[in-house]
Amino acid sequence: MMPRRTKVQFGDRVYLQTWEWSEDAKFYDMNLFVLKNTGEDWRAKPITTRMRVYKRAEVIKALQEAGLRDVEWYLPNDFGYYQSIVNAKG
Repeated sequence: MMPRRTKVQFGDRVYLQTWEWSEDAKFYDMNLFVLKNTGEDWRAKPITTRMRVYKRAEVIKALQEAGLRDVEWYLPNDFGYYQSIVNAKG
């Protein structure tokens, strides 16, 4: 996510993210920083979420084990969305 600034009824906000990867690259901590303009200065409120990374083969295996078939992947270059999308039939 690129830094983004919004104006809301409670004042200006700026949002930005940093990612801190684990050594084995299976997890990362996504830090969302919300910068709030108080009128006199800016205050930061960080929110951290641990994210699990799945390889495509792991996702396909889980889908197949759940009884889904005809797994198709749509990559960002295929349609312009920034993340891959998977489609499967039940």
